[in-house]
Amino acid sequence: MYVIDIHAHPIPNIVKPENLVAIMDKLKIKKMVLLAIDIGPEDMKNGKLEANIYKAFQFTSIGNIPKLVLEARKFIEFASTPNEYVYNFTKIYPKRFVGFGSISPYRKTPEILSFFKMFDEYGFKGLKVIPTLQQFDPEKNENFEVIWSKAHERNYAILAHTGFDPGPWEYFPLSIIARPSRYEKLIAKYDNPVILAHAGSYSAYYPGLWHNEALELVSKYEHVYMDVSAVFYLTRNEKVVKKWRDLSIMDKVLFGSDYPAVEGLTLNDSIDLVKSSPVLTQKEKEMILYKNSEKLFHVLKV
Repeated sequence: MYVIDIHAHPIPNIVKPENLVAIMDKLKIKKMVLLAIDIGPEDMKNGKLEANIYKAFQFTSIGNIPKLVLEARKFIEFASTPNEYVYNFTKIYPKRFVGFGSISPYRKTPEILSFFKMFDEYGFKGLKVIPTLQQFDPEKNENFEVIWSKAHERNYAILAHTGFDPGPWEYFPLSIIARPSRYEKLIAKYDNPVILAHAGSYSAYYPGLWHNEALELVSKYEHVYMDVSAVFYLTRNEKVVKKWRDLSIMDKVLFGSDYPAVEGLTLNDSIDLVKSSPVLTQKEKEMILYKNSEKLFHVLKV
């Protein structure tokens, strides 16, 4: 059985094309979607990020906010992945890597349009959006709809982060903007494929926190999927898997590794957690590990 990985991060200075392909060959990973993360204008890493964190926590009893700001800045610098870096992978190995671009909604409209022109040249097939690190509310940011509509024109898939993130984003005031329901207005308006990353469940302290909300969207809209990146435990939970079956959405669950962002887990570990699930049937494992993604790739003309 081979694997398609719908969610991976080619983090600069950590992940290199030839090394990643070697790992993929060893683990029988046929294709991998690589995600860019555009943090946006330079002030996002400095003044704007700090202001947003202080504003989010102003009515809470959470202390030591300066430390949280430093943690946030450090994590953003780690996760930031330029579109050009993703393209470097897809250019060298076009049959193995699928590129998803990224645009911060804090960029001005002419700049956003220039990004899409670049994506057309790069042959990207989707967009990564991450409200936590990009610090925007999908329901309120007007530029975000501009980005979504341009993605729709190109039939790009949108891989939308849902749930928390490490560090200060493990607190509700900063991550509430990444609830699955925050995307519904645009999901209802545009019918290009949407993948709810982490199935609404990503959190070290509140695992599965918005999973039911993600399920509502996946079952309600034909073009909405979810991936199990970093939340592989869902595939091993009998009650959760029964819900997927009852809602008839097993064909919309996708494997993603979140490589190399999941601390303590190798790519092999991530795959094995699904392969060895005691509650999934063999057919369901095949669907999640590659068959569902193959159908989505057909829609995206990959």
